[in-house]
Amino acid sequence: MTFLMSKIVRISPKPVLSIILTLCCFLGFSSSQYAQAPDQAAGYEEANLKRLVALRERLTYRAYYGFLTLGDAVVEQYRDTTYKGQRRRLVKTIVKSNPKLLLAGNKEEHFTSIIASNDQTVYDLMYWKDDIDDRKFKMERYEYDYAGKKVTAWKDKGQPVVLPLAGPSISGPAVIYHTRLLAGTGKSTKIPIYINQKLHYILMKDHKRTEKVENKTFGRTHEEAWYVDGDAQFDGPFGFSGKFKGWVLKDRHEHVPLEGHVKVWVGSIKVVLVKYEVI
Repeated sequence: MTFLMSKIVRISPKPVLSIILTLCCFLGFSSSQYAQAPDQAAGYEEANLKRLVALRERLTYRAYYGFLTLGDAVVEQYRDTTYKGQRRRLVKTIVKSNPKLLLAGNKEEHFTSIIASNDQTVYDLMYWKDDIDDRKFKMERYEYDYAGKKVTAWKDKGQPVVLPLAGPSISGPAVIYHTRLLAGTGKSTKIPIYINQKLHYILMKDHKRTEKVENKTFGRTHEEAWYVDGDAQFDGPFGFSGKFKGWVLKDRHEHVPLEGHVKVWVGSIKVVLVKYEVI
């Protein structure tokens, strides 16, 4: 087991960062619904979307594989920006590797979304990825054209790929809104996700049941949390097969995602909320 964990870390630190972000995204995708266009998407009374989008927060997650700490992911959702002449919202996830890991060093990647919202849902307008330690900016980028029903995807210095748009879509950190809006609804859903210049789908289910989760972020030993699980239906680093599960804080702090697990070759990688800030 120790050998396998060391082998995973030594392969490359970059996939470590990617899988940390992937797991944070799966927490965000726990039970959202994307069957209709943004202005027609079904709404729910379980959460207050306007209040949620207006929050100024910083959520820090720590990723573990067994006893190894892989790195941290910081989700910031607070900054206003302007996109095509309109006031929008910017959401960013900063993922850093644990520099104490063998051959990992100080690796850092930023994942940014410019989002829009209406009375029912939140969706991406633009998403991009920056490799900070290698100074490669916007090395991967997605632009969503809802009027034209298409997504334009760029990767590195290659030619852009144009894909059909499968309804309201989110590639990046803005997915965290959807968990918090719909956790505890008991819904199942099929969600389009754009990764590696391709359209994939995530199948997931909210079981409308709660479990006790060990987490001391809010000053208690355990928290009551909604349980969710699903299948991303695409392969990822370290034998990731798409299976994931997560726990979302019930009732307090607008359903903050507390913890998530993804299956890999041996065991699972775990991401845990370790700090919550209103900024």
